[in-house]
Amino acid sequence: MVLVIGGNELGPQTEIQYMYIVFVNLTGAIVNAIIFGDLAVLIDGLLRGTAKYQNEIDIANIAMSNIKLDEKIREDVREYF
Repeated sequence: MVLVIGGNELGPQTEIQYMYIVFVNLTGAIVNAIIFGDLAVLIDGLLRGTAKYQNEIDIANIAMSNIKLDEKIREDVREYF
């Protein structure tokens, strides 16, 4: 049984009330799915951007290490990114 307004003795009594509760619960579940889905997409986009930036920094660090740049120049390049 689904309790609507807080209290163990309150709940749907008629068929119309049960249908209303089912409708409200389904609508709420769909709205929650949309909200959490959008949130997951936003977080995924943020993490992808961070990973791309980190990959570029790693490539730059490896290249600077391979050509044996001075540490001051390396720091300037990292600040530029």
